[in-house]
Amino acid sequence: MEDSGRRATANKRLHANQRVSGALGDYMEGPTKRRRRLRLFGTIVSAVGERKYLVRFDDGTEKECPSAILRVEKVVASLPPDMPLPAASNPIEAAELQDAAEEVVDQEEEEALPPAPEVDEAEVAAEEEAEEVEAASDPQQ
Repeated sequence: MEDSGRRATANKRLHANQRVSGALGDYMEGPTKRRRRLRLFGTIVSAVGERKYLVRFDDGTEKECPSAILRVEKVVASLPPDMPLPAASNPIEAAELQDAAEEVVDQEEEEALPPAPEVDEAEVAAEEEAEEVEAASDPQQ
């Protein structure tokens, strides 16, 4: 058996209506000189060629992308919280959607809580000092 020095890797399994993302957007400004692209999310429309797919991004654009730059995402990745969750097409997606629905409920419960009362830091410091003085003057401890 020949050893060419390269590893054989499995091809990505991408299908129509699968959620993907890729660093295909405009360049972003950053703290360093390194140029980075904005990550765009979308769904696969169809296979165009060998390892090439037509992807419809959330901003409405369609682009032919190689599978090497696409990352498979969860069904609910990058969906706004007010958007309804999509229907599951297999048991794995059904479990992910169930988890996402529970997270949305948790977020709604957190939002329903009243805001915490504002506490004056000077009052808190004065109370702590008073407790320390009482503890120091208490002979039983």
